[in-house]
Amino acid sequence: MTRLRFLVLAGALAAAIAASGSAASGSPVVASASGASVFNIESMFGLDLIEVQPFAFTARVDVDGRVHGNYLFRTVDDGIPFLARGPITCAVIEDNRGWFGGVIERSSDESLEGLEMWFQVADNGEPGVDGTPDMTTLIGAGGPGTAQDYCDRAPEPTFPFFLEHGNIQVRDFS
Repeated sequence: MTRLRFLVLAGALAAAIAASGSAASGSPVVASASGASVFNIESMFGLDLIEVQPFAFTARVDVDGRVHGNYLFRTVDDGIPFLARGPITCAVIEDNRGWFGGVIERSSDESLEGLEMWFQVADNGEPGVDGTPDMTTLIGAGGPGTAQDYCDRAPEPTFPFFLEHGNIQVRDFS
């Protein structure tokens, strides 16, 4: 897939996720983040190849602290497709970085449905500007309270991945 075609598809996907989110609260937005990415990971977690395609999200934090957003995470792990999607329920956005948590509302692995998830991103500028690609992590999953704990701690990434295609946008208006 050409880079331009991917970016158009990724933008449309991010817009669709945003449109499926909660209605506007009328509260001023103090921070937001969105993006979509595709990348490959070779020889990790005992798998020969993990194709992340696509990973898209949108989130905003209102002045009253409420968080609105959604994510869609798709991979093909050694030829086996995986899907997780749901709402983003917590977010920390500072400078060019964002930490997000939420719920796995739907998944191709039904045993994950209802668990909480988390991930983080870094917006390193527009693609190609200085050669530093944007960064994301994969999603993690755990029981009740793990998403909020992740947002509260805002840890450094354990396994950062730099985007091969896509773009992350992080905006901190505070």
